[in-house]
Amino acid sequence: MPSSPPRAYVKRVVRVVADDAFAAWTDPVAMAQWMTPSGTAAAEVDLRVGGGFRLVMSDEHLRIEHTGQYHVIQPPELLVFT
Repeated sequence: MPSSPPRAYVKRVVRVVADDAFAAWTDPVAMAQWMTPSGTAAAEVDLRVGGGFRLVMSDEHLRIEHTGQYHVIQPPELLVFT
C-alpha cells in the first residue's frame, strides 16, 4: 500500500480584530505588505468560492510564487483555502 505524504499543521493564536485578520489574508495590498520576509511582493485576489489568489515574493536572489483556491469565505470568521 502506498503511504500518505507527510503533512504539517501549524496553529498560531494572534490577538487581532477579526476584520483586520481577514483583510490580511484577502486584500492584495495587505497580503503584499506582510507575506514576504524580505524584498517585494505582488498579490492578485479573486475573493469568491472557487476563485483564487496569487502571491509572488521576490528579492535579488529568489522568486517564489504562491497560489491557492478559496473553498469557504465567511467574513470575517472563516476562510478556507489551499
